[in-house]
Amino acid sequence: MLVKHIMVFFISICYLTNCSYSDRSAGAVQGNEFIRIITYVAGSEAEEREVEKDAKKKSLRRNLCDAGCDAALADKFMKFHEEGEIEEQLRLLKTHRAALLKTIHEHQKKIDCLDYLVFSLTQATT
Repeated sequence: MLVKHIMVFFISICYLTNCSYSDRSAGAVQGNEFIRIITYVAGSEAEEREVEKDAKKKSLRRNLCDAGCDAALADKFMKFHEEGEIEEQLRLLKTHRAALLKTIHEHQKKIDCLDYLVFSLTQATT
């Protein structure tokens, strides 16, 4: 990205001073060619931003999946994300967290029952 900015800077100077800029890949740059290159570089930067945005979305979706969210919940969350509805996103996350915590408590009760049975059996055999 920095290289593109430096290249645009040098091309701009050449354009303003009415000289030509050349490198091995682009050849000589004069006149309307300058506008084409600036448009290309700006387009490339826009594409880079779009790629970064897509990567962030994929990372966010992967994080939701890792947190145990199903596809429907992830889709809702991403819809709210695109719309900038932070309160709705938080509501979804808090609801999912509460459901996970409830599951943990249910499993903890089952583990406690097993521990009691193991304790009872060990007491009975001694």
